[in-house]
Amino acid sequence: MKKTIISTMLAIAAISAAAQTVEDGLSYSQNDYFGTARSIAMGNAFTALGGDAGSVGINPAGSAVNNYSQFTITPGVNMSFTSTAFNAAGNVDLSGTTTGSVNASRFVMPNFSSIVTFETGNRSRVKRFSFGISGNATGYLNESEYAGGINGQSSMMSSIAAVANSSGITSSELNNAYFSDLYVDLWPAKIGYNTALINPTEDGKSFYPTAAGGLYDFEQVYTRESRGSKYDWVINFGLDYEDFLYFGANLGLVTYERKLSQYFDEAPTSAVPVVLDGKSDSFLSGWLGSHLNISGSGIYGKFGVIYVPSPQFRLGAAIQTPTAMYIRESLWYEGGADFNSATYAEAVDNYDEYYARYKVVSPMRVNLGLAYNFGAGVISVDYEAANYGSMRFKSDNNNTSSWSDLNSEITSYLGVENQLRVGAEYKINPAFAVRAGYNLRTSPYKGSNTATNIISGGLGYSSNGSFFCDFACRFAMLPTRYYYPYSSYDSVESPETSFKTNLLSLVATLGWRF
Repeated sequence: MKKTIISTMLAIAAISAAAQTVEDGLSYSQNDYFGTARSIAMGNAFTALGGDAGSVGINPAGSAVNNYSQFTITPGVNMSFTSTAFNAAGNVDLSGTTTGSVNASRFVMPNFSSIVTFETGNRSRVKRFSFGISGNATGYLNESEYAGGINGQSSMMSSIAAVANSSGITSSELNNAYFSDLYVDLWPAKIGYNTALINPTEDGKSFYPTAAGGLYDFEQVYTRESRGSKYDWVINFGLDYEDFLYFGANLGLVTYERKLSQYFDEAPTSAVPVVLDGKSDSFLSGWLGSHLNISGSGIYGKFGVIYVPSPQFRLGAAIQTPTAMYIRESLWYEGGADFNSATYAEAVDNYDEYYARYKVVSPMRVNLGLAYNFGAGVISVDYEAANYGSMRFKSDNNNTSSWSDLNSEITSYLGVENQLRVGAEYKINPAFAVRAGYNLRTSPYKGSNTATNIISGGLGYSSNGSFFCDFACRFAMLPTRYYYPYSSYDSVESPETSFKTNLLSLVATLGWRF
Protein backbone atom coordinates (compact mmCIF):
# COMPACT_ATOMS: atom_id res chain seq x y z
CA MET A 1 0.00 0.00 0.00
CA LYS A 2 1.11 3.57 -0.65
CA LYS A 3 1.62 5.76 2.41
CA THR A 4 -1.90 7.26 2.39
CA ILE A 5 -5.00 7.48 0.26
CA ILE A 6 -3.74 10.87 -0.88
CA SER A 7 -0.51 9.38 -2.15
CA THR A 8 -2.48 6.81 -4.12
CA MET A 9 -4.37 9.60 -5.86
CA LEU A 10 -1.22 11.61 -6.51
CA ALA A 11 0.47 8.59 -8.04
CA ILE A 12 -1.68 9.31 -11.08
CA ALA A 13 0.04 12.69 -11.42
CA ALA A 14 3.24 11.22 -12.85
CA ILE A 15 4.99 12.90 -15.77
CA SER A 16 3.70 10.30 -18.20
CA ALA A 17 0.03 10.70 -17.25
CA ALA A 18 -2.46 13.35 -18.35
CA ALA A 19 -5.85 12.01 -17.31
CA GLN A 20 -8.00 14.08 -14.98
CA THR A 21 -7.89 13.04 -11.33
CA VAL A 22 -9.64 13.45 -8.00
CA GLU A 23 -6.84 15.80 -6.99
CA ASP A 24 -7.59 18.01 -10.02
CA GLY A 25 -11.21 18.39 -8.94
CA LEU A 26 -10.12 19.41 -5.44
CA SER A 27 -7.75 22.00 -6.87
CA TYR A 28 -10.64 23.60 -8.78
CA SER A 29 -13.07 23.43 -5.85
CA GLN A 30 -11.34 23.95 -2.51
CA ASN A 31 -11.14 27.39 -0.92
CA ASP A 32 -8.01 28.64 0.80
CA TYR A 33 -9.24 32.08 1.86
CA PHE A 34 -7.03 35.14 1.71
CA GLY A 35 -8.76 38.57 1.43
CA THR A 36 -7.76 41.82 3.12
CA ALA A 37 -4.97 42.07 5.67
CA ARG A 38 -7.54 42.41 8.46
CA SER A 39 -9.52 39.31 7.46
CA ILE A 40 -6.29 37.32 6.93
CA ALA A 41 -4.90 38.38 10.33
CA MET A 42 -8.11 37.24 12.04
CA GLY A 43 -8.13 33.85 10.34
CA ASN A 44 -11.03 34.89 8.06
CA ALA A 45 -13.44 34.22 10.93
CA PHE A 46 -15.91 36.79 9.60
CA THR A 47 -19.20 34.94 9.03
CA ALA A 48 -20.81 36.74 12.00
CA LEU A 49 -18.69 39.93 11.96
CA GLY A 50 -18.92 41.38 8.48
CA GLY A 51 -17.89 44.97 7.86
CA ASP A 52 -14.61 44.12 6.14
CA ALA A 53 -14.20 43.94 2.35
CA GLY A 54 -12.47 40.58 2.74
CA SER A 55 -15.54 39.14 4.45
CA VAL A 56 -17.95 39.69 1.55
CA GLY A 57 -17.01 36.40 -0.12
CA ILE A 58 -17.50 34.51 3.15
CA ASN A 59 -20.86 36.07 4.11
CA PRO A 60 -22.51 38.44 1.61
CA ALA A 61 -24.43 40.15 4.44
CA GLY A 62 -21.15 41.62 5.72
CA SER A 63 -21.22 44.49 3.23
CA ALA A 64 -24.29 46.06 4.89
CA VAL A 65 -22.81 46.23 8.41
CA ASN A 66 -20.89 49.49 7.95
CA ASN A 67 -22.54 52.89 7.49
CA TYR A 68 -19.84 54.03 5.05
CA SER A 69 -18.52 53.10 1.61
CA GLN A 70 -15.00 51.79 1.17
CA PHE A 71 -12.32 50.98 -1.38
CA THR A 72 -9.46 48.55 -0.63
CA ILE A 73 -6.45 47.13 -2.38
CA THR A 74 -4.16 44.47 -0.90
CA PRO A 75 -0.73 43.69 -2.37
CA GLY A 76 1.58 41.13 -0.84
CA VAL A 77 4.15 38.40 -1.27
CA ASN A 78 3.87 34.62 -0.86
CA MET A 79 6.90 32.51 0.04
CA SER A 80 7.08 28.72 0.09
CA PHE A 81 9.58 26.63 2.05
CA THR A 82 9.66 22.98 1.02
CA SER A 83 11.48 20.00 2.49
CA THR A 84 11.92 17.16 0.00
CA ALA A 85 12.72 13.46 0.15
CA PHE A 86 13.51 10.88 -2.54
CA ASN A 87 12.97 7.18 -1.84
CA ALA A 88 14.43 5.15 -4.71
CA ALA A 89 12.28 2.06 -4.19
CA GLY A 90 8.85 3.62 -3.76
CA ASN A 91 7.16 2.18 -0.69
CA VAL A 92 10.20 0.11 0.28
CA ASP A 93 11.83 1.64 3.35
CA LEU A 94 15.44 2.37 2.41
CA SER A 95 17.99 3.88 4.72
CA GLY A 96 19.43 5.71 1.70
CA THR A 97 16.51 8.13 1.36
CA THR A 98 17.80 11.50 0.10
CA THR A 99 16.45 14.78 1.51
CA GLY A 100 16.74 18.45 0.58
CA SER A 101 14.93 21.82 0.62
CA VAL A 102 13.60 24.32 -1.94
CA ASN A 103 12.29 27.89 -1.50
CA ALA A 104 10.23 30.10 -3.84
CA SER A 105 8.42 33.47 -3.72
CA ARG A 106 5.91 35.44 -5.80
CA PHE A 107 4.04 38.76 -5.75
CA VAL A 108 0.28 38.47 -5.10
CA MET A 109 -2.81 40.66 -4.95
CA PRO A 110 -5.24 38.79 -2.67
CA ASN A 111 -7.93 41.50 -2.52
CA PHE A 112 -9.44 44.31 -4.55
CA SER A 113 -12.82 45.68 -3.45
CA SER A 114 -15.17 48.60 -3.87
CA ILE A 115 -18.34 48.76 -1.77
CA VAL A 116 -20.82 51.65 -1.93
CA THR A 117 -23.40 52.15 0.83
CA PHE A 118 -26.62 54.16 0.52
CA GLU A 119 -28.58 55.45 3.50
CA THR A 120 -32.38 55.37 3.23
CA GLY A 121 -32.86 58.35 5.52
CA ASN A 122 -34.85 56.33 8.08
CA ARG A 123 -37.96 56.50 5.93
CA SER A 124 -38.38 52.76 6.39
CA ARG A 125 -37.12 49.99 8.60
CA VAL A 126 -34.42 49.35 6.01
CA LYS A 127 -31.62 51.61 7.24
CA ARG A 128 -29.22 51.18 4.33
CA PHE A 129 -28.31 48.99 1.41
CA SER A 130 -25.01 48.40 -0.32
CA PHE A 131 -23.60 47.37 -3.68
CA GLY A 132 -20.11 46.09 -4.19
CA ILE A 133 -17.61 44.36 -6.41
CA SER A 134 -14.95 42.36 -4.66
CA GLY A 135 -12.15 40.07 -5.78
CA ASN A 136 -10.61 37.81 -3.14
CA ALA A 137 -8.02 35.09 -3.65
CA THR A 138 -9.20 31.62 -2.65
CA GLY A 139 -6.01 29.77 -3.55
CA TYR A 140 -2.43 30.23 -4.71
CA LEU A 141 -0.02 27.74 -6.24
CA ASN A 142 3.63 28.52 -5.66
CA GLU A 143 5.65 25.33 -6.03
CA SER A 144 9.30 25.03 -7.02
CA GLU A 145 10.33 21.59 -5.89
CA TYR A 146 12.86 18.93 -6.72
CA ALA A 147 13.96 15.67 -5.18
CA GLY A 148 16.57 13.19 -6.29
CA GLY A 149 18.93 10.40 -5.39
CA ILE A 150 20.59 7.18 -6.56
CA ASN A 151 18.25 4.44 -7.80
CA GLY A 152 19.37 0.94 -8.71
CA GLN A 153 15.84 -0.49 -8.59
CA SER A 154 14.07 1.00 -11.63
CA SER A 155 14.39 3.51 -14.45
CA MET A 156 12.21 5.93 -16.40
CA MET A 157 13.32 4.30 -19.64
CA SER A 158 12.13 0.88 -18.47
CA SER A 159 8.78 2.38 -17.48
CA ILE A 160 8.33 4.00 -20.91
CA ALA A 161 9.21 0.71 -22.62
CA ALA A 162 6.73 -1.18 -20.41
CA VAL A 163 3.90 1.25 -21.32
CA ALA A 164 4.69 0.83 -25.03
CA ASN A 165 4.77 -2.96 -24.72
CA SER A 166 1.50 -3.13 -22.81
CA SER A 167 -0.21 -1.08 -25.55
CA GLY A 168 0.77 -3.56 -28.26
CA ILE A 169 1.98 -0.81 -30.59
CA THR A 170 4.76 -1.67 -33.05
CA SER A 171 7.84 0.41 -33.76
CA SER A 172 6.52 1.16 -37.27
CA GLU A 173 3.21 2.44 -35.90
CA LEU A 174 4.98 4.47 -33.21
CA ASN A 175 7.37 5.97 -35.74
CA ASN A 176 4.76 6.92 -38.33
CA ALA A 177 1.94 8.13 -36.05
CA TYR A 178 1.40 11.80 -35.33
CA PHE A 179 1.24 12.69 -31.66
CA SER A 180 -2.40 13.67 -32.13
CA ASP A 181 -3.12 10.12 -33.40
CA LEU A 182 -1.83 8.49 -30.23
CA TYR A 183 -3.42 8.13 -26.84
CA VAL A 184 -1.65 10.74 -24.73
CA ASP A 185 -0.06 8.14 -22.40
CA LEU A 186 1.92 6.93 -25.43
CA TRP A 187 3.45 10.35 -26.11
CA PRO A 188 6.45 9.64 -23.83
CA ALA A 189 6.95 6.35 -25.71
CA LYS A 190 7.03 8.15 -29.06
CA ILE A 191 9.45 10.74 -27.69
CA GLY A 192 11.51 7.95 -26.13
CA TYR A 193 11.60 6.07 -29.42
CA ASN A 194 12.52 9.16 -31.47
CA THR A 195 15.33 10.10 -29.06
CA ALA A 196 16.65 6.57 -28.53
CA LEU A 197 15.65 6.40 -24.86
CA ILE A 198 13.96 3.13 -25.85
CA ASN A 199 14.64 0.88 -28.83
CA PRO A 200 12.61 -1.84 -30.58
CA THR A 201 13.49 -5.50 -30.59
CA GLU A 202 14.42 -7.04 -33.94
CA ASP A 203 10.79 -7.86 -34.80
CA GLY A 204 9.75 -4.27 -33.92
CA LYS A 205 6.82 -5.47 -31.80
CA SER A 206 8.27 -4.77 -28.37
CA PHE A 207 10.68 -2.29 -26.80
CA TYR A 208 13.55 -2.30 -24.38
CA PRO A 209 15.25 0.58 -22.50
CA THR A 210 18.47 1.96 -23.90
CA ALA A 211 20.11 1.31 -20.52
CA ALA A 212 18.45 -1.60 -18.75
CA GLY A 213 16.77 -0.50 -15.52
CA GLY A 214 17.73 -2.41 -12.41
CA LEU A 215 21.13 -3.33 -13.81
CA TYR A 216 22.74 0.07 -13.29
CA ASP A 217 22.68 2.75 -10.63
CA PHE A 218 20.99 5.89 -11.93
CA GLU A 219 21.21 9.37 -10.49
CA GLN A 220 17.60 10.56 -10.78
CA VAL A 221 16.11 14.03 -10.24
CA TYR A 222 12.39 14.89 -10.27
CA THR A 223 11.46 18.58 -10.61
CA ARG A 224 8.03 20.25 -10.28
CA GLU A 225 7.22 23.89 -10.89
CA SER A 226 3.63 24.98 -10.46
CA ARG A 227 2.23 28.50 -10.58
CA GLY A 228 -1.37 29.58 -10.49
CA SER A 229 -4.22 31.15 -8.60
CA LYS A 230 -7.92 30.88 -7.89
CA TYR A 231 -10.03 34.02 -7.39
CA ASP A 232 -13.64 34.58 -6.40
CA TRP A 233 -15.05 37.74 -7.99
CA VAL A 234 -18.40 38.67 -6.49
CA ILE A 235 -21.10 41.16 -7.36
CA ASN A 236 -22.64 41.87 -3.99
CA PHE A 237 -25.89 43.29 -2.64
CA GLY A 238 -26.46 43.91 1.09
CA LEU A 239 -29.33 45.24 3.19
CA ASP A 240 -29.51 46.52 6.79
CA TYR A 241 -32.83 45.99 8.56
CA GLU A 242 -33.18 48.02 11.79
CA ASP A 243 -29.44 47.63 12.60
CA PHE A 244 -29.94 44.13 13.99
CA LEU A 245 -30.59 42.01 10.89
CA TYR A 246 -28.42 42.09 7.79
CA PHE A 247 -29.04 40.26 4.52
CA GLY A 248 -26.76 39.77 1.54
CA ALA A 249 -26.46 37.99 -1.80
CA ASN A 250 -23.53 37.37 -4.16
CA LEU A 251 -23.28 36.45 -7.78
CA GLY A 252 -19.90 34.73 -7.71
CA LEU A 253 -17.53 34.28 -10.64
CA VAL A 254 -14.52 31.98 -10.21
CA THR A 255 -11.34 32.19 -12.28
CA TYR A 256 -8.67 29.50 -12.15
CA GLU A 257 -5.21 29.44 -13.77
CA ARG A 258 -2.43 26.90 -13.38
CA LYS A 259 0.82 26.11 -15.17
CA LEU A 260 2.59 22.90 -14.18
CA SER A 261 5.97 21.84 -15.55
CA GLN A 262 7.55 18.52 -14.56
CA TYR A 263 10.94 17.09 -15.48
CA PHE A 264 12.53 13.77 -14.74
CA ASP A 265 16.26 13.29 -15.43
CA GLU A 266 18.28 10.15 -15.01
CA ALA A 267 21.94 9.44 -15.68
CA PRO A 268 23.95 6.31 -14.91
CA THR A 269 26.64 6.85 -12.32
CA SER A 270 29.07 5.69 -15.00
CA ALA A 271 28.64 5.65 -18.77
CA VAL A 272 26.71 2.62 -20.08
CA PRO A 273 27.97 0.96 -23.29
CA VAL A 274 25.24 0.78 -25.98
CA VAL A 275 24.94 0.19 -29.71
CA LEU A 276 23.56 3.27 -31.46
CA ASP A 277 22.85 3.21 -35.21
CA GLY A 278 24.91 0.07 -35.50
CA LYS A 279 27.92 1.60 -33.77
CA SER A 280 29.31 1.22 -30.28
CA ASP A 281 28.57 4.22 -28.09
CA SER A 282 27.97 5.22 -24.47
CA PHE A 283 24.71 6.36 -22.88
CA LEU A 284 25.23 9.40 -20.64
CA SER A 285 21.77 10.67 -19.61
CA GLY A 286 18.10 10.94 -20.55
CA TRP A 287 15.19 13.16 -19.59
CA LEU A 288 11.45 13.64 -20.07
CA GLY A 289 9.35 16.74 -19.38
CA SER A 290 5.68 17.67 -19.50
CA HIS A 291 3.95 21.05 -19.49
CA LEU A 292 0.31 21.36 -18.49
CA ASN A 293 -1.69 24.58 -18.75
CA ILE A 294 -5.13 24.75 -17.15
CA SER A 295 -7.62 27.61 -17.23
CA GLY A 296 -11.14 27.63 -15.87
CA SER A 297 -14.09 29.81 -14.98
CA GLY A 298 -17.21 29.17 -12.96
CA ILE A 299 -20.36 30.68 -11.51
CA TYR A 300 -22.32 30.29 -8.29
CA GLY A 301 -24.73 32.09 -5.96
CA LYS A 302 -24.29 32.79 -2.26
CA PHE A 303 -26.75 34.08 0.35
CA GLY A 304 -26.08 35.17 3.91
CA VAL A 305 -27.53 36.70 7.05
CA ILE A 306 -26.11 38.33 10.22
CA TYR A 307 -28.28 38.65 13.34
CA VAL A 308 -27.38 40.93 16.28
CA PRO A 309 -29.50 39.93 19.30
CA SER A 310 -27.51 42.20 21.65
CA PRO A 311 -24.55 44.59 21.45
CA GLN A 312 -22.27 41.81 22.68
CA PHE A 313 -23.28 38.91 20.43
CA ARG A 314 -23.58 38.39 16.69
CA LEU A 315 -24.68 35.31 14.76
CA GLY A 316 -24.03 34.67 11.08
CA ALA A 317 -24.83 32.06 8.45
CA ALA A 318 -24.30 31.71 4.70
CA ILE A 319 -24.94 29.09 2.06
CA GLN A 320 -23.27 28.82 -1.34
CA THR A 321 -24.75 26.92 -4.28
CA PRO A 322 -22.68 24.33 -6.18
CA THR A 323 -20.21 25.97 -8.56
CA ALA A 324 -20.28 25.05 -12.24
CA MET A 325 -16.68 25.23 -13.51
CA TYR A 326 -15.67 25.11 -17.19
CA ILE A 327 -12.12 23.78 -17.58
CA ARG A 328 -9.71 23.73 -20.52
CA GLU A 329 -6.39 21.89 -20.44
CA SER A 330 -3.49 21.88 -22.90
CA LEU A 331 -0.47 19.63 -22.66
CA TRP A 332 2.84 18.99 -24.39
CA TYR A 333 5.85 16.81 -23.74
CA GLU A 334 9.55 17.03 -24.48
CA GLY A 335 12.48 14.74 -23.95
CA GLY A 336 15.98 13.83 -24.96
CA ALA A 337 19.02 11.62 -24.53
CA ASP A 338 22.76 12.28 -24.50
CA PHE A 339 25.29 9.82 -25.83
CA ASN A 340 29.03 10.07 -26.07
CA SER A 341 28.85 10.80 -29.81
CA ALA A 342 25.41 12.38 -30.26
CA THR A 343 22.53 14.18 -28.60
CA TYR A 344 18.90 13.51 -29.46
CA ALA A 345 16.17 15.87 -28.32
CA GLU A 346 12.55 16.42 -29.29
CA ALA A 347 9.74 18.69 -28.19
CA VAL A 348 6.05 18.57 -28.97
CA ASP A 349 5.51 22.31 -29.02
CA ASN A 350 1.98 22.58 -30.39
CA TYR A 351 -0.36 23.26 -27.48
CA ASP A 352 -3.31 22.05 -29.52
CA GLU A 353 -1.79 18.59 -29.93
CA TYR A 354 -3.67 17.59 -26.81
CA TYR A 355 -6.43 19.50 -25.09
CA ALA A 356 -9.37 18.60 -22.91
CA ARG A 357 -12.53 20.52 -22.19
CA TYR A 358 -14.94 19.50 -19.49
CA LYS A 359 -17.04 20.70 -16.57
CA VAL A 360 -16.62 20.24 -12.83
CA VAL A 361 -19.51 20.84 -10.44
CA SER A 362 -18.09 21.55 -6.99
CA PRO A 363 -20.14 21.03 -3.81
CA MET A 364 -22.47 23.30 -1.90
CA ARG A 365 -20.78 25.19 0.96
CA VAL A 366 -22.24 26.15 4.38
CA ASN A 367 -20.87 28.76 6.83
CA LEU A 368 -21.87 29.37 10.45
CA GLY A 369 -20.41 32.02 12.76
CA LEU A 370 -20.55 33.44 16.29
CA ALA A 371 -18.87 36.63 17.50
CA TYR A 372 -18.56 38.22 20.94
CA ASN A 373 -17.83 41.93 21.37
CA PHE A 374 -16.28 42.79 24.75
CA GLY A 375 -15.93 46.54 24.23
CA ALA A 376 -12.24 46.98 23.44
CA GLY A 377 -12.20 44.03 21.08
CA VAL A 378 -13.95 41.07 19.54
CA ILE A 379 -13.58 37.29 19.34
CA SER A 380 -15.08 35.41 16.40
CA VAL A 381 -15.49 31.71 15.57
CA ASP A 382 -16.48 30.23 12.18
CA TYR A 383 -17.36 26.75 10.99
CA GLU A 384 -17.49 25.84 7.30
CA ALA A 385 -18.29 22.52 5.64
CA ALA A 386 -18.34 21.16 2.08
CA ASN A 387 -18.97 17.57 0.98
CA TYR A 388 -16.49 16.89 -1.83
CA GLY A 389 -17.92 13.42 -2.32
CA SER A 390 -20.71 15.14 -4.27
CA MET A 391 -18.27 16.77 -6.72
CA ARG A 392 -18.81 15.66 -10.33
CA PHE A 393 -16.97 15.79 -13.64
CA LYS A 394 -19.08 16.22 -16.78
CA SER A 395 -18.60 16.55 -20.52
CA ASP A 396 -19.43 19.79 -22.31
CA ASN A 397 -22.92 18.45 -23.01
CA ASN A 398 -23.44 17.67 -19.28
CA ASN A 399 -23.00 13.93 -19.89
CA THR A 400 -21.52 12.15 -16.86
CA SER A 401 -21.36 8.62 -18.32
CA SER A 402 -17.88 9.10 -19.80
CA TRP A 403 -16.68 10.21 -16.36
CA SER A 404 -18.34 7.41 -14.41
CA ASP A 405 -15.07 5.82 -13.23
CA LEU A 406 -13.64 9.10 -11.97
CA ASN A 407 -16.93 10.14 -10.36
CA SER A 408 -17.10 6.74 -8.63
CA GLU A 409 -13.60 7.34 -7.26
CA ILE A 410 -14.72 10.73 -5.97
CA THR A 411 -17.65 9.15 -4.13
CA SER A 412 -15.44 6.39 -2.74
CA TYR A 413 -12.49 8.50 -1.61
CA LEU A 414 -13.89 11.92 -0.69
CA GLY A 415 -16.16 13.16 2.06
CA VAL A 416 -16.75 16.29 4.12
CA GLU A 417 -14.01 18.87 4.57
CA ASN A 418 -14.40 20.86 7.80
CA GLN A 419 -12.92 24.27 8.49
CA LEU A 420 -12.67 25.86 11.92
CA ARG A 421 -11.61 29.50 11.93
CA VAL A 422 -10.95 31.60 15.04
CA GLY A 423 -10.09 35.29 15.09
CA ALA A 424 -9.53 38.03 17.66
CA GLU A 425 -9.01 41.78 17.56
CA TYR A 426 -8.06 44.15 20.38
CA LYS A 427 -8.01 47.92 20.02
CA ILE A 428 -5.13 49.48 21.89
CA ASN A 429 -6.71 52.88 21.22
CA PRO A 430 -9.12 54.23 18.57
CA ALA A 431 -6.33 54.34 16.00
CA PHE A 432 -4.43 51.07 16.51
CA ALA A 433 -5.49 47.42 16.76
CA VAL A 434 -3.71 44.08 17.12
CA ARG A 435 -5.13 40.86 15.62
CA ALA A 436 -4.59 37.11 15.64
CA GLY A 437 -6.20 34.12 13.99
CA TYR A 438 -6.14 30.35 13.52
CA ASN A 439 -7.53 28.12 10.79
CA LEU A 440 -7.83 24.34 10.85
CA ARG A 441 -8.84 22.61 7.61
CA THR A 442 -9.33 18.84 7.70
CA SER A 443 -8.60 16.58 4.75
CA PRO A 444 -11.58 15.75 2.51
CA TYR A 445 -10.20 12.21 1.99
CA LYS A 446 -12.11 9.57 3.91
CA GLY A 447 -10.02 7.92 6.58
CA SER A 448 -7.25 10.51 6.42
CA ASN A 449 -6.14 12.24 9.61
CA THR A 450 -4.04 14.90 7.84
CA ALA A 451 -4.94 18.59 8.13
CA THR A 452 -3.80 22.05 7.12
CA ASN A 453 -3.00 24.40 9.99
CA ILE A 454 -2.78 28.17 9.49
CA ILE A 455 -1.77 30.76 12.07
CA SER A 456 -1.95 34.49 11.43
CA GLY A 457 -1.57 37.88 13.03
CA GLY A 458 -1.44 41.55 12.19
CA LEU A 459 -1.80 45.22 13.01
CA GLY A 460 -4.31 47.85 11.97
CA TYR A 461 -4.27 51.63 11.75
CA SER A 462 -7.28 53.89 11.25
CA SER A 463 -6.78 57.62 10.74
CA ASN A 464 -9.18 60.38 11.77
CA GLY A 465 -9.92 60.87 8.08
CA SER A 466 -10.85 58.38 5.39
CA PHE A 467 -7.56 56.48 5.17
CA PHE A 468 -6.84 53.19 6.93
CA CYS A 469 -4.21 50.49 6.51
CA ASP A 470 -3.65 46.99 7.83
CA PHE A 471 -0.77 44.51 7.86
CA ALA A 472 -0.90 40.74 8.21
CA CYS A 473 1.37 37.73 8.38
CA ARG A 474 -0.01 34.27 7.55
CA PHE A 475 1.84 30.96 8.02
CA ALA A 476 0.28 27.80 6.54
CA MET A 477 1.56 24.29 7.32
CA LEU A 478 0.46 21.89 4.56
CA PRO A 479 0.30 18.09 4.75
CA THR A 480 3.07 16.10 3.07
CA ARG A 481 2.39 15.33 -0.59
CA TYR A 482 3.67 12.19 -2.35
CA TYR A 483 4.37 11.87 -6.08
CA TYR A 484 5.52 8.92 -8.19
CA PRO A 485 7.33 10.32 -11.26
CA TYR A 486 6.72 7.39 -13.60
CA SER A 487 4.53 4.31 -13.73
CA SER A 488 5.54 1.21 -11.81
CA TYR A 489 6.18 -1.81 -14.02
CA ASP A 490 6.83 -5.57 -13.72
CA SER A 491 6.18 -5.37 -9.96
CA VAL A 492 8.93 -2.74 -9.67
CA GLU A 493 7.95 0.42 -7.79
CA SER A 494 8.46 3.93 -9.12
CA PRO A 495 10.61 6.05 -6.81
CA GLU A 496 8.64 7.95 -4.21
CA THR A 497 9.16 11.71 -3.88
CA SER A 498 7.65 13.64 -0.99
CA PHE A 499 7.26 17.37 -0.42
CA LYS A 500 6.42 19.06 2.91
CA THR A 501 5.63 22.72 2.30
CA ASN A 502 5.09 25.69 4.60
CA LEU A 503 3.72 28.91 3.11
CA LEU A 504 4.44 32.39 4.47
CA SER A 505 2.34 35.34 3.26
CA LEU A 506 2.96 39.01 4.05
CA VAL A 507 0.25 41.44 2.93
CA ALA A 508 -0.79 45.06 3.43
CA THR A 509 -4.19 46.61 2.78
CA LEU A 510 -4.61 50.24 1.82
CA GLY A 511 -8.16 51.49 2.21
CA TRP A 512 -10.29 54.62 2.02
CA ARG A 513 -13.71 55.24 3.54
CA PHE A 514 -16.10 57.69 1.95
